[in-house]
Amino acid sequence: MAIVIRYVDQWNVHQRLVRLEFLAKSMTGEEVAHQLISTLSVTYGIESSFILVAMRDGASVNDIAMDVVKIIYPKVMDVRCFSHTLDLVGDKFKTPLLASFCSFWISLFAHSPKSKMLWKNQTGKSVASYSKTRWWSKWEILLHQIMLQFGDIEPFLTANTDIGPSLRPKMLEILHSVPGLGQLKMELAAVIDILRANCEVYIQLGGRWGTDDQLLRRDSEST
Repeated sequence: MAIVIRYVDQWNVHQRLVRLEFLAKSMTGEEVAHQLISTLSVTYGIESSFILVAMRDGASVNDIAMDVVKIIYPKVMDVRCFSHTLDLVGDKFKTPLLASFCSFWISLFAHSPKSKMLWKNQTGKSVASYSKTRWWSKWEILLHQIMLQFGDIEPFLTANTDIGPSLRPKMLEILHSVPGLGQLKMELAAVIDILRANCEVYIQLGGRWGTDDQLLRRDSEST
């Protein structure tokens, strides 16, 4: 659990991490509220009129926490994190064929060290992993790798007949079909182009350094 405060002193905005605690289990909304009030009111003695806005993750536990916090700080404006709101944007894009292909691709390597080894031997690159809770992570890592190494996928699937017996034929069917391949390329290109700007904004708001290309190069160099 992290509590960060931002305050203005002589028209300069300052930011301070005032509490960081590693939790053994998830907190309830009431427990989160207790920690917030204890830190702000008891430890730092911040008066209720001094807290103007609270920005937090949109998880339901935080909804409950803020309802309790407002009893002590009734004037606080409750704002859901902008970057987490943007994080939901990518889930609204409908690319059915790309979604199916990516699902097959993920499953192909999910529980198969052999598939991962064969891919690395062929391409010199490890299979990219990503965060399941952040759409931009799938764009930044998974889709970007598929785009950059798209030409390696069909030869890889054709050559390795002993992997993914139920998945490999479905992926090759898409790649060997002219309409299917065209739609897959179109959906991939659309997602890459449209979500690039959203991804960069999310990264900046989240405080991560570098652009997606810099991050991708950094991840590639570390594999």
